[in-house]
Amino acid sequence: MKKRIFAFIMCVVLCMTLCIPAYATESSTTSILNIGGVDYAYTREKSAREITVTMENEDVLLRAVYDKVENTLSFYTIRSRIYSRRFY
Repeated sequence: MKKRIFAFIMCVVLCMTLCIPAYATESSTTSILNIGGVDYAYTREKSAREITVTMENEDVLLRAVYDKVENTLSFYTIRSRIYSRRFY
């Protein structure tokens, strides 16, 4: 009887140690998105509080952040060579 209880406890411990790598996975995905013939690196990151989407190429870096707690969506232009040009 003691062997069966010990075997059951060891089985539970083994199952619990296998669950740890599942929590260590990355919460971001990166892919290439083509809009109007221009390629953008598209990254989506998730956390407990917010979801962040970043689109980047050599000319522009755009970011959108959705805050789950406050239920708000914010847009940011972090780098833009396109809009900083002067036209005379």
